Amino acid sequence: MSGGLAAMATERPEEGDVSPRLGAWVLLPGATQWASGQRERGLAWFGTFAAALATSAFLWGTATGTALLAFAFAWHVAATADVVRRGVFPAPGPWVILIGTAGGLGIGVYLPVLTVASLAAWPGLRDGPDDGFLVNCWAYQALKPRRDELVWYRPTPLTTPRVGRVVAAAGHKVEWSEGTLKIDGRPDQKLGPAATLLGPKVLRYQVPEGHVLIRSESRGASHRDSVDGLTVVSHDQIVGRPWARFYPVHERRLL
Repeated sequence: MSGGLAAMATERPEEGDVSPRLGAWVLLPGATQWASGQRERGLAWFGTFAAALATSAFLWGTATGTALLAFAFAWHVAATADVVRRGVFPAPGPWVILIGTAGGLGIGVYLPVLTVASLAAWPGLRDGPDDGFLVNCWAYQALKPRRDELVWYRPTPLTTPRVGRVVAAAGHKVEWSEGTLKIDGRPDQKLGPAATLLGPKVLRYQVPEGHVLIRSESRGASHRDSVDGLTVVSHDQIVGRPWARFYPVHERRLL
């Protein structure tokens, strides 16, 4: 593929160079070729890039999505290198142009965009791609988790993250007795079936500072959320806040 990209990047166009008039549009694959009258060539550059990029975003967090993103990047490099070659005289070798363009796009465009996307929409997958969420890893950098918020957390420091809902925050008094969970003396109506909780019949404690009480949520065979139990975890074990269900595809929605 690299040989083909190098050949496409160094192929001389039939029309004149219009890249100086396009400004930042030279970074859009196919824009310069379209403006110079090479409509079919421009559509081929742009259509292939757009299809690969859109599909990689749709499959975000999977191996296929990563492979398509890498292809979109390589195609973008080749398209931009084609423009750069026409705007430089004397033109350097094709590999010099490709390597320089790849470095410029990678550091100047793709790295910042992927960094922001990873922090604001980290693909949190649980049990493989069948159950995935988009997680905002910035959510609790300055704020603390609040009651009833969904969080992406580790039950223990070394376990795989999962989704849970904050039942009580630091300072709240928790009481479990007669099959009922009370927070500060009030029954928690969102807990779900009491039979899912295993432990002593009576339990009273106060959530310590720097910790939260989390209700772990999982997906059973019926694909309905159920309650696994309650866990007290420290703020360090909370990775971020899930804000959308991304997989399964037919269940995509904001949380």
